[in-house]
Amino acid sequence: MAMITSSIQGFTRFFHLESWFRLLLLCILTGIVSGLGALAFDSLLEIVSKTVLFDWLFHVNKSGYLLLIVVPAFGALCGGLLARWLAPEASGHGTDAVIDSFHTAKGYIRARIPLVKGVCSVLTIGSGGSAGKEGPIAQIGAGFGSMVGTLLRLPVHDRRILMLAGAAGGIGAIFKAPLAGVETFI
Repeated sequence: MAMITSSIQGFTRFFHLESWFRLLLLCILTGIVSGLGALAFDSLLEIVSKTVLFDWLFHVNKSGYLLLIVVPAFGALCGGLLARWLAPEASGHGTDAVIDSFHTAKGYIRARIPLVKGVCSVLTIGSGGSAGKEGPIAQIGAGFGSMVGTLLRLPVHDRRILMLAGAAGGIGAIFKAPLAGVETFI
């Protein structure tokens, strides 16, 4: 038994699989947590959208057509001001910030970005704003991957890979198509 164990250890050292396996496991963990975050984001978005738009705006307030313009504008304004106050890099579409972080910031995204981006996007989209889920969830997932890489003090190359694994996991979960998320960032 000891001979088999030492052979496996020698094999992994020769091919440097220890660091490869570590990164693979971290990518899987990051993708799973990012996917769960995407499901939580989607559920929260559904609750806010149902409460604000369908239960309140369309059923209770049938006479105020002006509110069809005011409510989405107010939601977007609240989300924009919150992003500007807490984390200016959380404003915008999301995928552009991921690409910028990958190329210019060495894969670093501040730890508060996923939470701020999630709340601001829920306010904007949930109140009827014209925006999609793919940009925010890409930035949320990438932020989680970057956070894991930063906390573990991984090299820049590994942090960038974890960032992309998080973005891909989130996109795959939000569209309920796991391979779509992987294909997006290849």
